[in-house]
Amino acid sequence: MKIFFYLYIFIFLIIHFNASCNEFKPLKSKAGIEYFNYNGKKIAYKYFNKDTGKKTILLIYGFCGNIEMMEAFCPFISREYKILVMDFPGHGYSEKIDHELTVESVTKIINELLINSAENEIYLIGYSIGGTIALNFYRKNHEKVKKMILWNTMSYFKNKYSRKFFFNNLEKSLISNYKYTITKICIPVIADLKFTPLMFKQADIISMYNDRESVISLLRSCLNFNAGDVLKVIRCDTLVMASRFDLLVPLTYVAKDVKEIKNAKFIVSSIEGHLGIISNPLKYSKIITDFF
Repeated sequence: MKIFFYLYIFIFLIIHFNASCNEFKPLKSKAGIEYFNYNGKKIAYKYFNKDTGKKTILLIYGFCGNIEMMEAFCPFISREYKILVMDFPGHGYSEKIDHELTVESVTKIINELLINSAENEIYLIGYSIGGTIALNFYRKNHEKVKKMILWNTMSYFKNKYSRKFFFNNLEKSLISNYKYTITKICIPVIADLKFTPLMFKQADIISMYNDRESVISLLRSCLNFNAGDVLKVIRCDTLVMASRFDLLVPLTYVAKDVKEIKNAKFIVSSIEGHLGIISNPLKYSKIITDFF
């Protein structure tokens, strides 16, 4: 594991190309995309299984995600559930807002979405850095959360100096050469053996549907946000999912978080890596619906 870690650090440090910075334009709307107004900006969201689902799953995706990327996973969820996915500002179909994205601002916008959609009870999934936002959402709105899943995530990503060094250099690399860092470093690093060449190609394309500044500012906020205090106050049924082959979220750290959550259920994959949400959606959709 250490060999891979220092290899990735070396890659980040040698990138010094200037990134092209084009003005962000949200994706053109399509069937199924809905909007609500937040401070004069159009924020997009989509319901999967809207007409058939009886319970609502709120899925908060991870770094550089968007509704289009979740198209690879959400259709596999049982039709017993509606799956609600919101595009963060500056991501996918949502307009960019006038200030930096933070854990707190996104938490507030998500709650505004739920109020706008009259969703008073949700089943919450926080995936990757979306887990940080999910934990903060629980802190602010625990009465709305029926059950929760924390998936390939941890309460504090910079819990050691080596990880702080790693993520600080990741941020520098994104600033220096955004597209190359995501498509040639980030995605290959967190993929797994089930990630096919077609999946790589699609992930490369879809990840570019987001605004560079919005992605970087939200990543910075999530990585520096310590939600460890939330773990001890979680009272809803909680499932934590992790992988032995996740290079971004080491299993040992996730296991420590699990011990802080009262009566949490813990599932560990020995096959998929960090992107099991894309490489094996059928497996995880069944785990999720069985738990919820």
